[in-house]
Parts: sequence; C-alpha cells; structure tokens
Amino acid sequence: MFSHFRPSYNTTSGDLVAELKKICPSQVAPPSTAAAPAPTVPPTPARTPAAIHFVTMTVTMPYSKAEFDTAKQDKYKAALANAAGTTAANVEILSITEGRRRAGSVKVETKIRASDSTGEEKLISTLGTGDNLKTKLNSELKKQGLNEATGVTAPVKSGLSAESAAVAVSPMWAMVLAAHVLTLGLV
Repeated sequence: MFSHFRPSYNTTSGDLVAELKKICPSQVAPPSTAAAPAPTVPPTPARTPAAIHFVTMTVTMPYSKAEFDTAKQDKYKAALANAAGTTAANVEILSITEGRRRAGSVKVETKIRASDSTGEEKLISTLGTGDNLKTKLNSELKKQGLNEATGVTAPVKSGLSAESAAVAVSPMWAMVLAAHVLTLGLV
C-alpha cells in the first residue's frame, strides 16, 4: 500500500551518508571505522543563538507595482527607518502586492528588525498608532520625495523566541530533514 514511500536504494549507513553529502556536503562526515579516542577536554556547550526580534506592518503606497521600483523602495526603507528611529539596514520589504480596491496602489509588507524584545517595544512606541503613525510616516515619505501613504497597519511584534530561532538556524535540523526526505524517497 505505501510501497511508493520506500527508498529505491539500500539504506545502509554508507548509502545514507552518500545521499546526505549530495544535499549538504559541508555538514556530513564519512562514518569512521576506527574507535574515536576519548576526549581530553570537556566539550564546549552548544551556543544558543539570540532570538530574532522584529515588528511587521503593511503600508499602502499610491504606486503601481512597476512604478514602485528599486529606487523608490530604497527611499521607502529610509523613510520608514527614520520614522521608527532605526537605520534603513534594519528595514526589509517582505512583499509588494497590487492593491485590490484601489487601482494604482501597492501594499508593502515590511519587517523592521530590533536587537531584542525591548527594541521591538521601542519601535512600536516610536512609530505610534493610528493617525499619529500615518502622519509621522507621511512626513518622512515626503522628505524622501515619495507620495504619501494611503493606508498603514499598526506595527505588530512578530519576532521568534530563542528556541524557535535555534531550530530555524540549526544545521543539524537540516540534516534531520534531509534524512527524512531520503528515507521517504521524496527525491
């Protein structure tokens, strides 16, 4: 019944290592036949990556997708950074979609990075909400030579916890996933 999920190759450790090397060669060491010497120095504990903190918001801009080119996007990032009290390097455009209700408008989903959860709160506080947010953002957009935004959503904390971030960046996680894909014969 589920025979199509079985791999078409012999799943000895050598075969699995060979397949994993194809997917992530820098992460796979060949199996050793010699006994490993006992470590003389205690192993260093695994480094826990810092949590990834950011806020997201969507701004509706009065441009078509074609008009909202790279130069305008860079000015948009600078304006949003100024409004948030950060640098343009911390601003990332996640997506640009054509507006449904307004012809000639785009919705710009944006992420602003922070160093920690306190930084997230500071970004939200600095940006403000409602009319204050829109007024502040439009002032900065005008300074960059852009048209005013026609809509903006309140910034929302969207960061990952330290545990989620560890899974997201773990090379071991990638190897486990690759092994499962190979075992199920999905490649």
